[in-house]
Amino acid sequence: MKRQTSLYFIVIGAFLLFISGNFLSEGLSRVGMDNAVVSQRMAEGFEEFWLPSMGAPGNPDRHNYLPLGYWLESKWFQLFGNNSFMAEKVYSVLTYFIIAALMIWIWSLTGHNRKTGWLPLMYWITIPIVSWSATNNLLESTMTMFVLLSVVFLLKAGNASFIAHSRLALGKPTGPYRLSRTAWIVLAALMMELAFMVKGFAGLFPIFFPFLYWLIVRRERILFPVFTTGVILIIWMATVFIAVIVSPDIYHHLYNYLHGQMIGGMLHVQTVASRFYIIYVLIIQSIIPLIITAVLCVIRIKNRPFYRFLFFWRNRDKLTALQIERAKLGWFFFALGLSGIIPIMLGLKQQEFYIVPTLPFFAIAMACLLYDLLEDWLERMNKTAERVLTGLAILIFGSGLLLNLSSIHKINSNQDLLSDMRMILPYLENGETLMVSNEVMESPEVAEYFYRYKKILFDTTPDHEHFLTMYSRAADLPTDMGFKKTDIPTRLYILYEKVNEVETETVIDTTTIDTIGYEQMDIADI
Repeated sequence: MKRQTSLYFIVIGAFLLFISGNFLSEGLSRVGMDNAVVSQRMAEGFEEFWLPSMGAPGNPDRHNYLPLGYWLESKWFQLFGNNSFMAEKVYSVLTYFIIAALMIWIWSLTGHNRKTGWLPLMYWITIPIVSWSATNNLLESTMTMFVLLSVVFLLKAGNASFIAHSRLALGKPTGPYRLSRTAWIVLAALMMELAFMVKGFAGLFPIFFPFLYWLIVRRERILFPVFTTGVILIIWMATVFIAVIVSPDIYHHLYNYLHGQMIGGMLHVQTVASRFYIIYVLIIQSIIPLIITAVLCVIRIKNRPFYRFLFFWRNRDKLTALQIERAKLGWFFFALGLSGIIPIMLGLKQQEFYIVPTLPFFAIAMACLLYDLLEDWLERMNKTAERVLTGLAILIFGSGLLLNLSSIHKINSNQDLLSDMRMILPYLENGETLMVSNEVMESPEVAEYFYRYKKILFDTTPDHEHFLTMYSRAADLPTDMGFKKTDIPTRLYILYEKVNEVETETVIDTTTIDTIGYEQMDIADI
């Protein structure tokens, strides 16, 4: 096994190890379960693309959210089957493998060899929230795919623009490059629109790409950022205009999103005490990659000090043109990542996973700055070191697979709820409506899990075959409702089933007949 292949297997195996506790086991975060239930309802035909209802189990407030993420997952449910909790887990992890492939594509478009694509992936997977979000079914994961695709197409547009400019400088016709540049920009604009359709304005930060690319990487022509930004804005306006004209539902949904989700969220919703909380999260999540960087810098401090690449503008005389270009790219991707963080600071509605779409760019930035530290080191690796690397790759990758397979059907969150539900569900029919106590009705997670696993709906009226409550409220069950307790050894929840009225009548009729027969026998004896 070649050294670069071994490094790829080490990175993939490490990722499998990081997600092994959550991937094939049961349990999701509340946000992930909300997304799964809405997507399942859409797959079943209960939710329309532009008109999501507010009647989904658990009442997830999604009527102001944009629908593309749910629609894509609903198509996966239709393909994979929506009766398994595995569907959303596999979908979520699959998006991260696609993100990894797109990161390698971006890495190669910046002049690096695909064989070294393991380096940005290594930094990316060591960010703790990456492995957590990979198994928790976030909309940010789907949005990140479109964000990265837009950057891929913008890089292709930038390369085409640079080629066309070079040909003009040599007095040659530009050929097809000018046309291809515009086509790549149009594709990038469309990808940003798709990212917007998943999670809103958070997916539009690649609009800063042209200016940042011109400012940090290449300053040959101011026309590139102006032309590129202008084309993107024109495509956006034209698309919105056509969509609103074609369907009034689109206008109403976008209006609800702008006023209810975006403006309302920024002005009236507060989840953190400071606008700088998202920066704090970024720093905390970057601790492990920074430690890795520090270790590599200490190892290579004599031959290639890291500060030369970090502060390339002060060390131009000590670096080659290619090394300077890579250092520029590192700062460019760092700035592009920050352009996705800063808009989040405008409001006090912030969550840790909001940084997920920006993390690939920070990982690529660090890899660009460190590439020259490791390049010659890996090239000089001897046969013995390669064998050790191969063995390590087999060990880590195999361990990751085995740990994931061994976690099938284990529970990683909501232990008591899922344990009770496993014992209760065999007593219920698929799609049954279940009478529940007010306490259970006020627990959205319970409603979502029961619906996700067996399409069970909750109701508070007594016209149902089963009644679910909690041990803490068992004394409140009215005695005249005709329910009897089932013998299920649950921890939190108690299931009651309605006594069969036919059996009750039959018992009464038999008793009456026996009494009549006894009276007739007494008369005959007399």
